Amino acid sequence: NLKEACKVVNFTPDGVSKKLRNEGFRCESFNKFSHLDYKYFEKIDSEKKAYFLGLILSDGNISKTTNRVVIGLNKKDSYILDAFKKDIGSDNAIRYYSVFDKRKNKYNSVSVFQISNINIKNDLNRLGISHDKSNKFYFTTIAKNKNFNHFLRGLVDGDGYISKNKNRVSLISTKEFLDFIQNYFRFKRTKLYKLKDNIYRL
Repeated sequence: NLKEACKVVNFTPDGVSKKLRNEGFRCESFNKFSHLDYKYFEKIDSEKKAYFLGLILSDGNISKTTNRVVIGLNKKDSYILDAFKKDIGSDNAIRYYSVFDKRKNKYNSVSVFQISNINIKNDLNRLGISHDKSNKFYFTTIAKNKNFNHFLRGLVDGDGYISKNKNRVSLISTKEFLDFIQNYFRFKRTKLYKLKDNIYRL
């Protein structure tokens, strides 16, 4: 099964299943029938839900063709995945892999947590987060939420940077969202830098 295959090749479930599908094999997620609160993102009525929503936007992956939602973090940050797992009431395991980083020419230890549920995926889509979240993020709904600041906290944890020695904070997102953030905080001395396509740094 997929679980055993991942152990053999020491790679992520998405990578293995994509390769197998390309070769004509049919794959089913080994977490398909797991237990969880499928209404978790129906209402963003807590600090934790808002935070994890921001984390999914930054470090998550939403499948285009299945109901799978995956969050991958550095192994040292696996306690965050454990907190999400407990809050959403899932019995899925957090899995650990070594992934090769071509830019740094070394292996990184990562922790991966995934769930597969159509309600979760639909609620994320309704909140503006889809499989193409890097280029398109519809933030109107979450921006009106009273826990919006905790959503930003999760987003900065994943796609942000806080300088140790300077009064500098940076965030990577779509141009539309970063324009909104500049107006939201009434920033006057900030500039957007284009990285690629519709991805910018504030």
